[in-house]
Amino acid sequence: MNNAKQVPRRPHSQRTTEKIVVKSGTTKYADLLKKVKDNVDLDKDNVDLDKVGVHVKTIKKTRHGDLMLEVSGDRERASALKAAISKKVENKVSVINNEMTIHVLDIDAAYTKEDAEEAIRNAAKVREPQTIRVKSMRPTRDGNQIATVQASRAAGNVLLNTGRIKIGWVGCRVRERIEVTRCYRCLEFGHLKKDCKGQDRSNHCLSCNQLGHQAKDCAGAQFCPSCQSEGHRADSTKCPRFRELLSQEKAKGTSKTRKAGVQIVTKNAT
Repeated sequence: MNNAKQVPRRPHSQRTTEKIVVKSGTTKYADLLKKVKDNVDLDKDNVDLDKVGVHVKTIKKTRHGDLMLEVSGDRERASALKAAISKKVENKVSVINNEMTIHVLDIDAAYTKEDAEEAIRNAAKVREPQTIRVKSMRPTRDGNQIATVQASRAAGNVLLNTGRIKIGWVGCRVRERIEVTRCYRCLEFGHLKKDCKGQDRSNHCLSCNQLGHQAKDCAGAQFCPSCQSEGHRADSTKCPRFRELLSQEKAKGTSKTRKAGVQIVTKNAT
């Protein structure tokens, strides 16, 4: 019989990664890479990668011909490297983070934002504050609360794969936030205003698609321009086009994520 004392395992660190993209513009990829490496002197620019906690994992060419650096470390640390590059090259430089938004439901009213954040972080077994952040808490009709949480994809998937996490007495449901865009120019789902090639319906009623009144005053039959069908409004989640786009977004996640459910958000796209 093994009488060795079991030492509790410490919560492990979730490694976060960020992507720094340098737009190529009219510059060839090989020339762009050479320009970045030749002009960005990390020593002269006082960017000590070890000190700021950034490690360049990969350098690759995107399908659009841009230069992408995948670095370990949080967004703030990656921004130090981004700033050094931006000072030396005229190309546009941006940091693309690897985060996701999730919702934690059924949190009882006694929990504050700080309490909930600590409990969620413990459930994901992470220590770094920047890995999981509760952005907001809002009350529900049943007297509980929903937390909107920004998390690294690694930590978020840990939570989603469990489906529920214990906060106080309650096993709280965890859902991934999925956004389906809807253009407010043509009122249809699936694209941004800047990409819109459809009819300008920005002054049309959201319910019946006619001019002259707003949806709150509408007495006409409902009509959806996305699927050209009666029976539901332009912003309805019953729309077949909406359901198609939602299925596509769900399919991007893992099967366990889909089992955990989703929190649907219709985002008016500009």
